Amino acid sequence: MDLSQVGKGAGITFSGTMIGKGLLIVYTLLLARVLSTTELGIYFLGMTIVRTLAIIATLGLGAGLVRHVAIYQGKGDFSKIKGTVLFAAKITLLNSIALVLLVWLTGDIIATRFFGKPELSVILKALAISIPFEVLMRIFLASTRGLKLMQYAAYTEHIGWIGSRFTFAVVMVVVIDMGLQGVVFAYVASSVFAAVLAFGFANRHIPLLDRTIRGSHESGKLLRFSVPMVFTAMLHDLMTHIDIFMLGLFASASALGIYSVSVRMVNLAKIVFMAFQPIFQPFVAEFYDRKEFERLSWLLKTLTHWSVILSLPVFLSLIFFPCLFLALFNKELLVGSSCLAMLAGAYMLSTISNLPSAMIFMSGRSDITLKNNLIVLILNVILNYCLIPVYGIVGAALATGFSLVFLAAIRIVEVYRLMGIHPFRRSLWKPALAGAFSIFLTAIVVQLFSFEKYFFGWAGLALFWLIYLLLVWAFRFSEEELYVKDLIKKKMLTFATKGTAVR
Repeated sequence: MDLSQVGKGAGITFSGTMIGKGLLIVYTLLLARVLSTTELGIYFLGMTIVRTLAIIATLGLGAGLVRHVAIYQGKGDFSKIKGTVLFAAKITLLNSIALVLLVWLTGDIIATRFFGKPELSVILKALAISIPFEVLMRIFLASTRGLKLMQYAAYTEHIGWIGSRFTFAVVMVVVIDMGLQGVVFAYVASSVFAAVLAFGFANRHIPLLDRTIRGSHESGKLLRFSVPMVFTAMLHDLMTHIDIFMLGLFASASALGIYSVSVRMVNLAKIVFMAFQPIFQPFVAEFYDRKEFERLSWLLKTLTHWSVILSLPVFLSLIFFPCLFLALFNKELLVGSSCLAMLAGAYMLSTISNLPSAMIFMSGRSDITLKNNLIVLILNVILNYCLIPVYGIVGAALATGFSLVFLAAIRIVEVYRLMGIHPFRRSLWKPALAGAFSIFLTAIVVQLFSFEKYFFGWAGLALFWLIYLLLVWAFRFSEEELYVKDLIKKKMLTFATKGTAVR
């Protein structure tokens, strides 16, 4: 039953994420075509600042909601579910409004004195309007994830939010020709749309507007778990985006734009792990609360195995064919090919710790996650400070890559020490060997037929994927691996499910 629920949630999330990431890539392609690399850099820097502020405004209540709603649902306490969600929404809305006012008051100082980019001021102030809406969207979606209803996050965050952003951008940039200002308007408008959509989905299963059901909440428990998470989330966000911030300090806006596109390409390869993590979180809360570590260990290993099988060829494609992907956007971005390859390699290793990371904070040990992120943030800052002035965007990629791999190792060791659980099983040699042999055989074939000029082209990429798929198929799957495959395949085809209403 556990694997069936995870398969349903992962299939839906994977399908939605695939659509959303596809739209995001097309959206980035549009931006790269209509904006200069300098405008790209200003936009991505402003958006990164705003997204970090949105994380601060949530006070960690998103993760807290997933955990507490899952627990309350298990106990059948629907009154506390309603009260907890409304309490979180009110608190985060007030925080986000305060942050918007702060940005409007200090935007000029941040843009001019801190980053040395005066043109950032107007963009930052405009983007800040989206903060309250993005925060509410995440709060309401967290409540549905706590109910194990993964389809709403897929519909809202991956399709509605990104899809509407792309649609608005096409109208404002292509049709009306507003340039960067049109892109900013599209981001804000899409955040408003996504917040309304998320509220509608949450209200469908939680009686948020039903006055006949009185909501109650344990604000103390929620805040004690969640408040440390805001620092954890903020530190993690800073740790993963410190390269953007420090490039904003030490590099030109043009270099920042080139680097940011590479980062977005790497995020595409993280889709599989992102699909499993949201549905995995409430199971961690339940199993840890019941001390069912054997079930949790089996679930972790199974999900990690499939995540590696599905994501490995994507990472390897970005490592060995970076120019091919960057050329789709703009030839000016080809100077970032080495950055893309380095980042893809680092993320390939670090994403294995995504599920163990969820186990740490969903088990109530948010203090450990906080310490991890603080240590790695300091390491990342030091490395970026030393490497960016010397090596530019390559230095940023090296610093971030090393920090991410170091963090992954810490997480895996900690989960093993805390619960005696690790994400690895013996069958992981199959995708690893398939990936290594695919690259090796592709290189040999290219050399034998003197196709060097095509190695970073479509012919080499197609050959690599063909060999990888054939090798994975030849290695065969266990019964449980085939079961997960069938569940995910079914849900990717139907992309629909019926959730149980909490009324």
